[in-house]
Amino acid sequence: SLLGVSGVTAENLSLVLGAITALNGNTNGLNSFADLQGIVNTVRANQESALTIIKNYDGTNTVPTTLTFVALGVSGVDYRNIALVNQYLASMSVAQTDSRAEVQALVDAVLKILVCADGIANQNCDLTGEEYRAMGYTDIDTNEEIEAMNAEMDVLDLSPADLHNVTAQLVIDITQRFTPVTPAPAPVTPSPAPV
Repeated sequence: SLLGVSGVTAENLSLVLGAITALNGNTNGLNSFADLQGIVNTVRANQESALTIIKNYDGTNTVPTTLTFVALGVSGVDYRNIALVNQYLASMSVAQTDSRAEVQALVDAVLKILVCADGIANQNCDLTGEEYRAMGYTDIDTNEEIEAMNAEMDVLDLSPADLHNVTAQLVIDITQRFTPVTPAPAPVTPSPAPV
């Protein structure tokens, strides 16, 4: 802002710098503050467009690509995991994925769970409640449920294609396991009628 350029934020600074670097020394596209503002505006428009695609993805509309995540400024998505990330996005609400920070948290959690579900009981599954929530599993909200999820995930050997469906079912099983059972009310014995 000291240069008179607006719209640069912590969430897009690296994208703006990347766009400037992509000029590769060809400063013909960057001869004035107006040119710099134009680069910032383009980065912001691309970022907003990418977020719109990602947050609205429901499995039937425009599919986010790796370039969509790059335009948003989210790292960690590649050809090996994009299908899984998109499975999670399709099952989540707009409110759960309507910021770059939420999408990055989802990707980070998915990458962590991919490492953990390796079929080896080596106690390398240590996701937090926040990470389960980032994947849309809002019902995993007690320490007991988090520990149970991590223990179950630690021994599963899942391919990216299976991970979302198996994990979603596991969440249901574990939340049911820890749901308190409400005792049935005791039957009411009628008082004997006076004689």
